[in-house]
Amino acid sequence: MRRRHADELLVLTYHSVTTGVQEIRQRHPLVYRNAVSAARFERQMQYLKRHYTLLDGDALRAVLTGNAPMPDRAVAVTFDDGLLNNATVALPILKRLEVPAFFFLPTGFMDAASEGTLRRHWSEDLIARFSFRSGDDPLSPESIGRRLPSLTTTLTGCSPTEAILRAVDHLKNLPPSKRTDRLAALRDLIGDAPPASAIPATPDGPSLLATMTWHHARSAATDGITLGGHTVNHESLTQLPIETAETEIARSLQAIEDQTGAPARFFSYPYGRPDDVSKTHKSILLARECCGAFTQITGFNDASTDPFFLRRIDVSPNYSLEVFAYIASGTKRAVDRVVRGRRPPSSP
Repeated sequence: MRRRHADELLVLTYHSVTTGVQEIRQRHPLVYRNAVSAARFERQMQYLKRHYTLLDGDALRAVLTGNAPMPDRAVAVTFDDGLLNNATVALPILKRLEVPAFFFLPTGFMDAASEGTLRRHWSEDLIARFSFRSGDDPLSPESIGRRLPSLTTTLTGCSPTEAILRAVDHLKNLPPSKRTDRLAALRDLIGDAPPASAIPATPDGPSLLATMTWHHARSAATDGITLGGHTVNHESLTQLPIETAETEIARSLQAIEDQTGAPARFFSYPYGRPDDVSKTHKSILLARECCGAFTQITGFNDASTDPFFLRRIDVSPNYSLEVFAYIASGTKRAVDRVVRGRRPPSSP
């Protein structure tokens, strides 16, 4: 199957890489749902080195602009959200194995971290509040539904975990102005956020939800990491007025250039679902001289793929090396299409 997809670009998405916190991961799997263990991550990178051609920013830019052919079995390793553990846990592994990667940075969170402030994304904050909720009284789906009336029917019969995830998905699809009151009501229902020390990325390290600083980003850029934009405030661009979306993109890319001295030529759409991206955003990125942008639409990329709507495959923390190979090779996609009759969602 790797040979079958030899002329296509595989892009993998990571968010967090953690080490030595297995017990707390098991107790709070929802909070750590995107956190791949350092040991698994290292095995995955070793596997990619053996079987794929790893692309850095310069190589990928040459391919996307038509200045170089696609190498056989090309792969790009990407990280969304600019989390601190990308720099403190993942980067040493990438550097030791000489694996290039892309870090996509929400620059407003970077600014806060550089000033010594832990700014949690609202969705992760809500999930952390839910997961670390004190007391024996379970949070009922009905109580969540009363704060989100439009979901009352949808939440009927759900488990509390399903209910909070559906609530988060619902809130992601709202513009910030409409989300504020509903989010405040849910926070009031669930209770206080846990302290940062309760959600570690390493036994003696910072919070899983902490963002890297500009110092970390500049250091990463000297170690084979390509930095790209991920907006300022990590909002779905389609939920914003066009002028606000343009500002989110432009300021994100400009901040990276200002802080590192090098222009940012790549971008990752927050959430990256089909409804989160549009051709208007492509036009904005083209005007900023970007050469490619990444969605979270599942799949591989061939010559017909628009470079501004590149597909990726999200790496789950539950993947064994065998499952990782099964997915990265395209075998799962073939099974889904042929056996299960599933078709990947279309790009704009």
